[in-house]
Amino acid sequence: MPEEDRAQFISDVDIESMTTRELEQAVNELKQSKQETAGLQKALAQEKDKNTQLAQERDNLKKETSDLRKSKQELQLDVEKKVIENKKLTENSNLKSYQKVSNELTAAQIKLLTAKIAFCYESLEKTFKELSYEMGLLAKVDSQVHGEYTKMLNGFLIKAMEERMGRKSSTGSRKDRSALTL
Repeated sequence: MPEEDRAQFISDVDIESMTTRELEQAVNELKQSKQETAGLQKALAQEKDKNTQLAQERDNLKKETSDLRKSKQELQLDVEKKVIENKKLTENSNLKSYQKVSNELTAAQIKLLTAKIAFCYESLEKTFKELSYEMGLLAKVDSQVHGEYTKMLNGFLIKAMEERMGRKSSTGSRKDRSALTL
């Protein structure tokens, strides 16, 4: 036992009135306590590292979101300019120029829609990853609450897919639904 720990131990425990076994047990308990403390400190350090990494990922996603919004605004301005150009060409009745601008407008609209979809997809993917991570933490803490949220999430996903597939009623089997659990 290190010298400083020994002095602290002697001051904390009345060793003169203890038997050898009691003293050995107290020393063993102190060692076990130190091992547990070291393990907890290691786990805490790992959680801090995870939190730091998640914060960095969050900051990166915020920057990406900001960049995508800026790009979206630029594309919207471009679309608005193309719409104005289209109106001017329609008024001038210049068919070839009109068709060219119409094609450019269509391309700009496609570009805008593609950017919107990419933005929505990235946001959805990030949110789903966060949800999965948090659900994993919840499962470790309270499996019953985790189960309830899993049912709610499954119901939401099934409903969304059924609506997307054009189904109004729940036609999937319960076995198919259970495959969607997190």
